[in-house]
Amino acid sequence: MYILDHTLIFILYNGIAFLLQPVAGIIVDKFRKEKLMLITSILFIILGATFNNLILSCVFLGLANQLFHVVGGKICTNFSTNKAWHLGLFVSLGAVGLMLGSNFSNCTFLFIVPIILYSVLIILVCLLYKEEKIIQIELPVDKIKVSKKIFAVIFLVLVVFIRSFVGKIIHYDFEMNITFIVLLGIFSAFGKFIGGVLKDLFGSMKVIFISLILCGIILIFLDNIFILMLLGTILINISMPITLFELNKINPKHEGLNFGLLAAALFPGVALGLIYEYEIISYSIFVVIAMLLSIYGIYYVMRVNKCGK
Repeated sequence: MYILDHTLIFILYNGIAFLLQPVAGIIVDKFRKEKLMLITSILFIILGATFNNLILSCVFLGLANQLFHVVGGKICTNFSTNKAWHLGLFVSLGAVGLMLGSNFSNCTFLFIVPIILYSVLIILVCLLYKEEKIIQIELPVDKIKVSKKIFAVIFLVLVVFIRSFVGKIIHYDFEMNITFIVLLGIFSAFGKFIGGVLKDLFGSMKVIFISLILCGIILIFLDNIFILMLLGTILINISMPITLFELNKINPKHEGLNFGLLAAALFPGVALGLIYEYEIISYSIFVVIAMLLSIYGIYYVMRVNKCGK
């Protein structure tokens, strides 16, 4: 019974927080009420933390997560339309928060303080945020066939789904402990941040190709080396802000929807990863497929964006 309840809560929260993000993205793109939605997310968090009913708490906390992700992602994207470092920074700290919440959930301090801090920071964002200063993405995308654009978007969503699955099934051929788990969260966050920085310095294709080839080698052949697996964690996360950046380029003025689509693809990948049973051959195949699809996905989208073919 406990397992059933735990599974239901897991599906309910993540279904609302991630699977429904494209809906919230469409809403924020259409009505442009970013401040209202951010303030609403504070209300949802407070309600979620107040209710004794676990179902209601999951619903409101999931809605808060959903709103913050798409609105924050849209605001962050429009901060600069030709750079990716800020995208990496925005998506990076979620890995640390997930690590803390997963492993220190019984600590009351780590429950109350983030709510207060979140509320204060959101209010500051609303005070500083000026809608009229948003820089809209202006790109020559009219020449791209609609069918090509739709396929490119679906391709990137599929890439994120598969990469999410592989990220969940990563095999560590040594004993896990709390120190390593904490380091995984930190290195995951660093990988996402540095991915945006490296993209700005060297371009999407070079960074994606080198990082994922090295990542595949480490995950398959060197999974018994502590330090190298931490490096692999950095490498597999480097592609996240780059994927978001390239999606925003090929589907401009839909930043909320774009962010929501990629976030929605994460949950199915994680869910399938939870039921996967490790076996070296299938594991190696999944890793290779994920790395190659990610590389080709970015190449294809960049090619379509450049020549419309």
